[in-house]
Amino acid sequence: MNSPQGGTVTTTKSSDSPTPVEAANVVGQGALLVRAESNPAARKRRLAEQDTAQTSKAPKRGCPVPGEDETTIVPGSAEVPLHEDMRLSTKPPMHPDMPKKRQDTLIRRDDSARLRKTIQWLEEGARRLRDDLAAARSELYEERKASKLLKREIDQHVREARALEAAKHQKTINELRVRLSQSPSRDLTQLHNAKSEVLRDENHKREISAARKRLANADETIRKLKSSSLDQGGGSGTKKRRKLDIPSHDLRRMENELRCLRETNKKLEEKLQ
Repeated sequence: MNSPQGGTVTTTKSSDSPTPVEAANVVGQGALLVRAESNPAARKRRLAEQDTAQTSKAPKRGCPVPGEDETTIVPGSAEVPLHEDMRLSTKPPMHPDMPKKRQDTLIRRDDSARLRKTIQWLEEGARRLRDDLAAARSELYEERKASKLLKREIDQHVREARALEAAKHQKTINELRVRLSQSPSRDLTQLHNAKSEVLRDENHKREISAARKRLANADETIRKLKSSSLDQGGGSGTKKRRKLDIPSHDLRRMENELRCLRETNKKLEEKLQ
């Protein structure tokens, strides 16, 4: 019979089977060799080394032999150490929380990748902002430079225009300077006296005009009084005096004011002459 896939060999109870003592001695090694033979390479090496005559026939898979209750090792098989099996030695240790840890690691990796992308995006934005700021500063510098040049040109044109205007009127300016140099200079006292005389004349004129107005008013009042004091006759044309209602002291006062006004008018006329 062929050997089963698990690498174990089952035999029936016969005279060729080992004694119970020998079976008990190899029980500890049997479990290790079973795990070692799970590797196809180790199983092929073991089959190549052992004798074809000593290899026991095993039933096919799925057809168990009745009465089989022991698992034995074929005598003469070579023991393969576990550390030679690379797959068993490099296999990571099994941990109950391994899926969760891997998930946390993946989440951290995703977060770190997203943060790296965010940092790169921020650095790119900062670089663009710096470039824009540098461009704006350069434009502002150029504009200031252009404005300074324009201001200089305007000042130069203004100076040239002033020079041209001065050249046009230079003759008139020279004549005025000559006249000022030839005219006699007046002292401050003379200027003050002249101003005082002008002010005095203006005051006299104002006083004369006021006196004339008062004199005209007085003459008008006298004329009204005279006309009211006379009575006109009918056919004979004789004028009769009518008694006035004005007191005598008021009449005397008015006559005195009239006399004073006439004297003042006469004096002012003499001053003007």
